[in-house]
Amino acid sequence: MRCQELWFDEPEQAGPFDVVFRNQAEFPVPGKRSEAFHTLLIDLAPEPEVLLASFDRNTRSQIRAAEADKSTTIEIIERATPEQLAAFLVFYDDFSRSKSIWPIWTPRLEALHESGRLVLSRVIRDQETLIWHASLRTASRFLVLYSASLRGTDPSLRKIIGQSNRLLHWREMQWVRRQGCYTYDFCGWYSGVEDKALLLVNRFKEEFGGRKVVEYNIIDDKTLRAKLIRFLKFLISKFPKEYKAGWQRLFHASVLLVLSISDGRNVATPSF
Repeated sequence: MRCQELWFDEPEQAGPFDVVFRNQAEFPVPGKRSEAFHTLLIDLAPEPEVLLASFDRNTRSQIRAAEADKSTTIEIIERATPEQLAAFLVFYDDFSRSKSIWPIWTPRLEALHESGRLVLSRVIRDQETLIWHASLRTASRFLVLYSASLRGTDPSLRKIIGQSNRLLHWREMQWVRRQGCYTYDFCGWYSGVEDKALLLVNRFKEEFGGRKVVEYNIIDDKTLRAKLIRFLKFLISKFPKEYKAGWQRLFHASVLLVLSISDGRNVATPSF
């Protein structure tokens, strides 16, 4: 499919697109499928010391602990190399499989990279990558699109990862502010009450303060092909959780395989 992805009320470009995605628009569009999207925004206008003081006490403490760990390195990659992009995709693929969530749609990430909007960042400790973030940078906002961490059962490692992830968000905020952008977007806030894992993610994000907003994701399927794909994804979303993850990965892998054969491209596919 030919997809056009827009952000924050950007004007639509003419062309033979199968589907147009409008992300986080201020208002829904009459006659189009508009889905409410809740997110949490951090205002970066205050001076860094004022902003840090506004964080939850626990978050400030964990940031200081991570900063004191001299074996930890923060890397913010404004323009990733193909090797760095591939390393992120492999890391996130392992993470998504362990969490039973949708893998990344590789062509979308590659398109964001080619547009110059993709920023990768990570935490390295003792030459091992603990955390990756993939973010979208616009003139007005910085959005953390994907976040993945090393999986493990060691309580001490989980503690280090929690501290390091808070530090990574804080360093990103400082970096973004220096770039002249003053809104940091966690790109999602769970508005329900049933999913305990997502409620824990909410609590993590809320420790940074900020304000909750409701925006709209608008999907405009323009061709029969797009409507068929949408229907298949809808069917998969209705599967029981123990089966859904495998079908999600099969769906992505099969479409990417067709793409690589028809276009002769080397497209990374999710593992099983």
